[in-house]
Amino acid sequence: MEITNPQLYEELQHDFFHQLRECVALRLVSDADGRSTHDVANQCVTDIMALGFNETREAAAADLLEELANNPFVEEVYEEDVLQRIEFSAANFSDEIQLFRQFIQAVNHGRKDAALQPVQARLMTLRLRKGR
Repeated sequence: MEITNPQLYEELQHDFFHQLRECVALRLVSDADGRSTHDVANQCVTDIMALGFNETREAAAADLLEELANNPFVEEVYEEDVLQRIEFSAANFSDEIQLFRQFIQAVNHGRKDAALQPVQARLMTLRLRKGR
């Protein structure tokens, strides 16, 4: 999947990813490594994007591996770790991957009003479930 309307994507991406990150954070329990929920949610959103842009988990892992290898703030990248991340996110965030794909489709069709509606509805549902 690719972005064919980059101007609309740029305009809406901040709001979309903020809400998607909140959805992920509401679904996370606590992280065993002691990292903040925000940090883990950011990592999961990166994985969700890789899975959303690619047809297969292997392609998503390859893209993420390349992105991390080119990141000057990441010292070492292990293919097995990236594959585990992708598998975890694919197994636990299928709804969020679908939300990302719906967002891209709406953006590509120029449907600004419809682009954020699915993620907003998901966030409201999760907040209600959590009592927030």
